[in-house]
Amino acid sequence: MQPRKKLHDDAFDGEEDYCPQRKIKKLDIQVDAGLKVFSNYHILHDILQNVFGKDESILDNLNLRLVSKLFNHVILSKIRAAFVQVQVSPDQKLDSCGENSDNEESEEDQIASLQDKSFILNDRRVVFRHVPKFFEFLNSVARIRVRDLLFSGFTSPNEYLHKCILYSLLDGNWFTLCSYKGADEICNGCSACKEIASRVKIYGPVQLCTLFDPIHEKKKHYEQLIVTEILLAEIAVQCTTSISSKEEAFSRLASIITSEISCDQLDLVFSDRCMWSKETLSHPREVIDWIVKAWSVKSINVSFITGYSSIDYKLWASQRVFTEMRFDEMFVEQNTNPQNRQDNFDRVEVDMQAGDEIATCFAESMGMFERSGMSATAFQNVCANVKRIFPTQDMYLVLPLELAHVASAEFDGFCEALLAFAWKDERTARHSRLFFRIYTFGITEKEVMRQIEKPFQINCRPVIAMLSSPAVRRSFLKWLPGTTTLFDRSLLSFTDDSNNCVLHLEVCVETF
Repeated sequence: MQPRKKLHDDAFDGEEDYCPQRKIKKLDIQVDAGLKVFSNYHILHDILQNVFGKDESILDNLNLRLVSKLFNHVILSKIRAAFVQVQVSPDQKLDSCGENSDNEESEEDQIASLQDKSFILNDRRVVFRHVPKFFEFLNSVARIRVRDLLFSGFTSPNEYLHKCILYSLLDGNWFTLCSYKGADEICNGCSACKEIASRVKIYGPVQLCTLFDPIHEKKKHYEQLIVTEILLAEIAVQCTTSISSKEEAFSRLASIITSEISCDQLDLVFSDRCMWSKETLSHPREVIDWIVKAWSVKSINVSFITGYSSIDYKLWASQRVFTEMRFDEMFVEQNTNPQNRQDNFDRVEVDMQAGDEIATCFAESMGMFERSGMSATAFQNVCANVKRIFPTQDMYLVLPLELAHVASAEFDGFCEALLAFAWKDERTARHSRLFFRIYTFGITEKEVMRQIEKPFQINCRPVIAMLSSPAVRRSFLKWLPGTTTLFDRSLLSFTDDSNNCVLHLEVCVETF
């Protein structure tokens, strides 16, 4: 075989920089490092992510947009990300912007007086006179697209601010909204709220007007709906006012709560007054059952909140149409039509984080102190009653934040009281798994694990305490609401073999 023909002569050291035969120029390895960093979108994004402190906002550093086109692009992208979720609240430092001036003032004078007032938008104080330019920048320059809108902390309707957000901030573009919450605090029910409610996937608290006159003409499915005890009472009053028979009342109920609506998760919000036996309000049991059945609810989230107010239950209870139901009573009557109820829900969660009165009652049941008018045993009925009304095998419960002090002061007594609370009623506890989460401080893992060595008894039966299995840990990690990423987690499991039930307790201790 003949040797390959040489296409060019060998290059020597002196010819390495430039070889005319090869026509190859040596690459310049000197690169501007700063230019390379600030011309990379992802690196610049990470740099700006760590530039601003906790008290700073990207909106306070808009001058960085002038550095380069890439800086401008990154800054605007961060603004869009910051306004995907929007929370609107009253400015607590000033008079409520929802308060009206004297009735003698004209509408123009009232609007003029509002220009110096302010509200809170995503933790940022916004003065009304700055709203036009600010919202114009967000919509025309940053081109935000709000997906989640929440009104929070309002004690009275505010039509001016409500319209300002819907028509100026959102620019009338409600198609991008996925979640719409808290409108009942700021609006009594308008056509805009009805239309938004017919479009979003997550809505609440549900207002009565949206049930009477819905916008959508076909069936609407929601991922999540929020219903308060106020709406339950309003529906009951509407069904029992000026009726001639029970059949008429239930006919009205069927016309208000229809199968045209369905939802995966139903959030029910109640006051924690269930701890005060003398002031406990009743709830219409059949209204709850009808909602669950008509809307094809798959999972339930029950929330107890301190300071929540409702209308007088006597307005509907005096008609003796609906069964009065309370969470503190010893026994809850069975549903009048049990065949219409599903046997078990996919998931039932009980959120008691904001239930300060529940924490007080829990501490009293431990004998830590006494409070006049409070029933310590009533608290022990809540878990059983929730499980009776919403039957499920697995129930997840977040304990009140105020119990952090109680658990830290006497963890042994806390565990005993928790078992009495969870397994008060043997019948509902049978064949069930309960998952409890408590946020606390100062408790070491050694103190938690010490419970394994202690003998426990419930209803004169022995209870075995042990370290939770990895499967239980994975269940807690997937559990929402709440996160334990910033906490040290210790898990215990208490098993009652004779009743085939188990209680899992996750103790979350804040890290420092």
